[in-house]
Amino acid sequence: MPDKHPLIAIRNGLLEAKTSSVAIPPSEALPNVWGCMMETGYPQGAATVFYVADGSASLYFPGSGGVIGAGGQPPVRAAGQALLKISEHVLASLDPTQDFSFPQLGHVRFYVLTHSGPRSAQGHAEALGNGTGPLSVLFFAVHALISQIRLAAPPAK
Repeated sequence: MPDKHPLIAIRNGLLEAKTSSVAIPPSEALPNVWGCMMETGYPQGAATVFYVADGSASLYFPGSGGVIGAGGQPPVRAAGQALLKISEHVLASLDPTQDFSFPQLGHVRFYVLTHSGPRSAQGHAEALGNGTGPLSVLFFAVHALISQIRLAAPPAK
């Protein structure tokens, strides 16, 4: 993905956010997690979807295009909040990271954004989609969010 692509600045801003600058305080429901991002490697680049506890939700396709600002829709917000709760549940399956590389072709990389720094894990998209491994529940929650973002998006002209 070219360095000047608008997604790069948004992506890097989320992944490199200092906990002191995150304006989303811990809560009873989300004591650790404030956001989740999933990237999937395709031949033309990585697709990126994220949700932040403040309601921000976006989906970016490889190359160009996407849906920005879908979090204002109640079904998107509900799917996003469910994703963050699942992220809290699987947090122990992710490792602290400062490696923000894009996933390889056919692979998925999760970034869970926490008040103590980003955590990450990756797996093969096909295995995750088949329910193999502890991160499949996170994979399915992200895909539920993607479905709601797509339903909320205005029709292409």
